[in-house]
Amino acid sequence: GFNTWVRGAGDSSPALDATAMRSGFRTVHNTAIVNWLATLQKTTFDGLTGPVKFNSAAERITDYTVFSMQGPHLSPVPVFRYDSAADSLHELTAATFGNGSRTPPPDRESPCAPGWRYSRTARGCEACE
Repeated sequence: GFNTWVRGAGDSSPALDATAMRSGFRTVHNTAIVNWLATLQKTTFDGLTGPVKFNSAAERITDYTVFSMQGPHLSPVPVFRYDSAADSLHELTAATFGNGSRTPPPDRESPCAPGWRYSRTARGCEACE
């Protein structure tokens, strides 16, 4: 997931170790975790993927772009950009789906009526034989 990718890029491992975030937190009753989280929320530094800072839930605050894979060669096309400072999502280009429309496909197919069955090839209901 995202955290694995960030670790692979270097923001979570060597860069965090290089900060003073973990120094001085040695206690017996696990207050080190609370102290570390409080420090993490106030810490910012430049990582390999850009500025690194965290919100109150210890989640990384970052700008990001959402891509849609489009065309016969599945080329990445930027469709949305999230601005963490403004906490807003900006549409860059029209997002399209596999059938070329802007209407998202349903999460689940609608149930078929009695006497009909779902066909994977037709991606819909067809009469039972």
